Amino acid sequence: MKLPTFFQLFKDNLFVLLCTLAFFVISYFLNVLLARHLSPSDYGDLAVILRLLIFFVPFVLFGTEMTSRRYLPRYLKKGTWPRFKGYLFWSHKIFLRALFIIMTIGFLVVVLALQLDYFGIRNFDEYHPLVFSFWLIPLYAYLFLQSSILQALKKYTRSVIYVGVLFPLLFIALVMALVGWIDQLNVYHVLFSNGLAALFVVGIQTISIKRMLPKSIWHSPMESEQNRWFKASLTMLPVSVVSVGLGAIDIVMLEMLGHSNQDVGEFAVISTISGLMTLVNAAMNVVLSPSFSAYHNEAPALQMLLNKGNLLQFCLSIIIFLIIIFGGPFLLKHFGTYYNDPSIYIYLIVRTSVLFIASTLLAFAPSVLFYSKHVVKMVYLSYLQLAIIVILELILIPSYGIWGAIIGSAVGMLGFRLCAAIMVRRLIGVKASLLL
Repeated sequence: MKLPTFFQLFKDNLFVLLCTLAFFVISYFLNVLLARHLSPSDYGDLAVILRLLIFFVPFVLFGTEMTSRRYLPRYLKKGTWPRFKGYLFWSHKIFLRALFIIMTIGFLVVVLALQLDYFGIRNFDEYHPLVFSFWLIPLYAYLFLQSSILQALKKYTRSVIYVGVLFPLLFIALVMALVGWIDQLNVYHVLFSNGLAALFVVGIQTISIKRMLPKSIWHSPMESEQNRWFKASLTMLPVSVVSVGLGAIDIVMLEMLGHSNQDVGEFAVISTISGLMTLVNAAMNVVLSPSFSAYHNEAPALQMLLNKGNLLQFCLSIIIFLIIIFGGPFLLKHFGTYYNDPSIYIYLIVRTSVLFIASTLLAFAPSVLFYSKHVVKMVYLSYLQLAIIVILELILIPSYGIWGAIIGSAVGMLGFRLCAAIMVRRLIGVKASLLL
């Protein structure tokens, strides 16, 4: 099999690549907008809530968002519409049952808060805004489920546009409308805007999916099929939880164990700016991942691809790294006067340096491992990474605050990448990164 040129790879994946870049730019602008119009504590609370909403999604969907990518393409390829319909029926049934449980819990929590306020035991305003955000969980869950169905129907571009571009753009538009109408935004205003944007995108995706499917789509599957789907979803649930948990764990642990809510807001800003360091790696993975899958059994061709990818990524990433390091104070000013502090700049330098090592010098090892026959080993590595981060942050955050979160995530992240690079070298026989 002839190795494709980089030009051909970029050309074949140009649209998805542009959507990935657009998502980073839009997300960055959104965070600047929110940080400038919210206090550090409110911005920190919002960052925690939005990450936890995504964390709860696998529990609501029970892993069906991942198994849909396994079963639906198979049924679509074979033309077995009864099974395709049956899976959709079953996955929606799972979602509705989880929705009932989640909304019942949310309703009871709010009622309890109202009762405690009524009897003067605890003021209603003292609760974390997460308590009153349960209604957003099913919206996020359904958004993810629909996105998985679109991907299973081979509508990748629509999935990326709806969730990665349209959703944050609508969110920005609604927040900007509120800024012009309300003098001082709070977390609840922003969460309401987020919910409206999610509801709008869910509606658009529903119409889009219905147009792609035959009429009379709902079909009750056999019990044996439901049991097989359930076991597969149960197997994938921990994988899904770990994958979203890694994105939320640092800021959630800081919220739970830190000394002040302002620390959470500062860490959210640091994470947003330093997150630009992963932009090139995300774009390169979009371009190269199909080739990782195609050439995982051809070590010489895969090595040649990795050598070129690592060199190109290093050249692009070093530019972003230098911009963040030397332009850090300027970037922090854009988030508001609260964050114009030398100590925050030091946090930013350290966090950015860690991400530079992880996403540039140890770049492609996890992706190569994931697309090979050794994917289970990568899943176990992810479990270990999450466990290490949790243990270290439980120990460090109460004493060292933001430094504890930075050190804990750095050890877990770099350890995971190093182990993945060693495994790729031993099991597949290629050097997947610049360091190993």
